[in-house]
Amino acid sequence: MFYVLMMIFVVSLPAFAAETATTTDFGSIFGSLSALVAAIPIVVELVKKLLPKLPSWVTQLLSWLIGIAITIFGWWMHLGFLNGLPWYLALAYGFGASLAANGIADTGLVQWIIGLFGKKVK
Repeated sequence: MFYVLMMIFVVSLPAFAAETATTTDFGSIFGSLSALVAAIPIVVELVKKLLPKLPSWVTQLLSWLIGIAITIFGWWMHLGFLNGLPWYLALAYGFGASLAANGIADTGLVQWIIGLFGKKVK
């Protein structure tokens, strides 16, 4: 019994000593185009839970609009790779992220096409 109590104490001691971070860095979503593409389906699924009886074409349109809205929000707040871009390139990244999130385009293709019109973003 003594060994069990000592084991509980020894194992739980580092858990009490560990310091946990309570802040979330929402700017990390805007760290790259790939991270933005990964965030779009999550937001779309959250909206679909609020509006469960949507036709498939409305869900597709909603996904494109949410992708553009998230990107424009990141541009407006100067987050991540969108900081310092002109509004039309941010809009192009939003459209490209929406296409990539829906499986129509690849992020490399989107960056290449946008690179033809403006500065390259890593």
